[in-house]
Amino acid sequence: ARALAIARHPGVCRVLDAGVCREHGPFVALEMIAGRSLESYVMTRGRLPVASVVAIASELGAALDRVHACG
Repeated sequence: ARALAIARHPGVCRVLDAGVCREHGPFVALEMIAGRSLESYVMTRGRLPVASVVAIASELGAALDRVHACG
């Protein structure tokens, strides 16, 4: 949650709150992102071309790299 909170990247959503709930334990509340899920995208488009998969993986990797760089 701390790394996400300080990471600034277009592929990383903002942390709105984090803490520990007495009943359910640790939580992280994230901003709601408009759009559809990757699963929905693949289900409607079918098998994606290799170039699309590489582009998506590259974007995900860049966002993950940014969060890791923040600790």
